[in-house]
Amino acid sequence: MTGGPTGRSLIRSAGALGLARIWAMAAQFAAFVVAARFLGPEDFGIYALVFLFCSFLLLAASMGWGEYAFTHETERDGVVAVSLAAGLAGGAILAVGGGIVDALTGAQGRIAPLCALLGLFMPLRAKNAMQVSRLLSTDRTLRVAGAQVFSETTFVLAITISLNLGLGLLSLGIARIAQEGMAMAICRTSGVCIFGHWPDRARLGPMMRFVTQAQLTAMAGFAQGNISTLLIGLFLGPLGTGLYRAGARFPGAVSELISEPLKPVAWIGLRAVRDNTLRMREQARSLMIAILTVGAAAFAGLSLIAGDLVFVLLGPDWRPVGGLIVLLAARQFFLLPNTLLMAVLALSDRLALAPRIGFATAALSASALVVTAPFGLGWAAGGQVVTAMVDAGIVCIAMRRVIGLDPVSILRSLMPAAAGCVAMALTVIGGTTMLEARLPDAMDPALRAICRIILSIAAGSLAYAAVVLVLDAKLRSLASYVLLDRVRRR
Repeated sequence: MTGGPTGRSLIRSAGALGLARIWAMAAQFAAFVVAARFLGPEDFGIYALVFLFCSFLLLAASMGWGEYAFTHETERDGVVAVSLAAGLAGGAILAVGGGIVDALTGAQGRIAPLCALLGLFMPLRAKNAMQVSRLLSTDRTLRVAGAQVFSETTFVLAITISLNLGLGLLSLGIARIAQEGMAMAICRTSGVCIFGHWPDRARLGPMMRFVTQAQLTAMAGFAQGNISTLLIGLFLGPLGTGLYRAGARFPGAVSELISEPLKPVAWIGLRAVRDNTLRMREQARSLMIAILTVGAAAFAGLSLIAGDLVFVLLGPDWRPVGGLIVLLAARQFFLLPNTLLMAVLALSDRLALAPRIGFATAALSASALVVTAPFGLGWAAGGQVVTAMVDAGIVCIAMRRVIGLDPVSILRSLMPAAAGCVAMALTVIGGTTMLEARLPDAMDPALRAICRIILSIAAGSLAYAAVVLVLDAKLRSLASYVLLDRVRRR
């Protein structure tokens, strides 16, 4: 008999999945840049709207089925059959719906073929979800991590090649199918039947109840993350959707780089002190200050280079996105406290508050968009900044009630970060002004922008770090300890 996974194997598995996740984030951002640059704002907006509906249907096709099979191994064949049926049904709905929308909107055949390809992608994703579940249940996480790396790389390559061949929007559907095909080839396992066997009523009832609960929970997060795309599309059309999605993608990528590595750290750190409310409060306070201090630097820096970054990566057609990035970077900063919320609520046995907060903030965001989107993208983005500030207030109130976390003390501790942001802005503005005076007039505009980006990142980071270290005694003593420890080791 094989024993359970050891501590070393768990660490190795977590590390492999973490690295695969980082690679996937980088690949997804690269795919976004390639697609946006080739397609332009309007076609990119069409894809964003189509894939929004595809993602919603995918919740029914893939969410919850793998988890149920993971905990009910003897019923796996039945889960395979039902999830595959859900994937086929979702794909058919998307394909037929795409054809209808194409005909009604006069999209000249741009929507229907893309929906047909994504309709083929959906049952592949449903099938692959079951294979991944089987691999995880047998502790073969390294293969899952490898599948994620190779499938995301395949997606980027397929998009790049297809777009260069002039296939336009079809490239995105082709790339999704290629991505899932690669994942299925790597994750193929003998423990999963191809079509499965339809379960009897006695087993189907509990299965559907479990999966429905999982999907409802996922829909709260889906609504919170995607309602903006839908409403922008309704009010401002594909062009507005494309510009808004591109503006949101840059701050979103930075937010993922900050929050994803810190989430497991938060869970581990808070779990270790969950039986002591006072220590848990202090741990949460330290983590919150760390997240917001790093976030302030990252989002302030992104705002300062937004225009040049958009020009270099996406091209001149995307110039309006620079201003949106500034506003949406502020929004993402105010959403950073959510990084700790789930861990605090779960470890305090108050997890029931999470979906209520999620649906409430999603409704607030949607209401703001309904009011502001008709006036244009700038108003829509500004409204989202305001709702994010309210969201941060709601999160802080919840944490205060659950563990007694004082938001005022956190704001006081962020004064060095605020001063650092001012120093960063003054340094970047002054440095780029002097650089412009020294660059030759005949220099390529893209190369000039790259030079400004490099100077802004280097000088801005140094200015921020210097001011924060001078004003924050705790951080200064920690940095001194780390440096002295390294000197002793040498």
